[in-house]
Amino acid sequence: MSRLIQILNAIKRSEARLELSPAQLRAHVAISEAIQRYGQCNLYGTVLCGKTFLGWRIAREYGSVYLPAPSLLKSACPKSQGIVVDNASERRADYRTVLATVQIRQNIPLLYISRLPVEEDMPQVQLSVTGEDQDTLIRNLQMLNIEVPAVGYSDFWGIIIAAAGGSY
Repeated sequence: MSRLIQILNAIKRSEARLELSPAQLRAHVAISEAIQRYGQCNLYGTVLCGKTFLGWRIAREYGSVYLPAPSLLKSACPKSQGIVVDNASERRADYRTVLATVQIRQNIPLLYISRLPVEEDMPQVQLSVTGEDQDTLIRNLQMLNIEVPAVGYSDFWGIIIAAAGGSY
């Protein structure tokens, strides 16, 4: 198994004991408020800004099902306290298809994670990475006994690739 896959698996296995970055903490509060009030929220942000990690955390904390892709919704949607759908499209029609499926089956809270904001009038939370957030990821990796070379990084992916021994 590649070092990169090992690191990603370690992060997923250890999610519950790793700290959220400052931006993830702010987004977590905003998502919780939106879901409590409206029953749904769109979390969006650039590639590798920590959306999936935050989705895992929210799913675990709220007893929700985490689905890594919308296509899994129709076949793998057991009863739960909510649904987190990752890697989703920002297109209104795609979002409405997911929402209809959730409402028909269970009518439970939905966190919809996409790269761009959904073209829909709904609560939306943007997640972006700052230097402070990168410091949190580095601390988390060190907590997992994963060494991170001391160089400048532009995003989370650069940190993880460097920890895996690659360049970015």
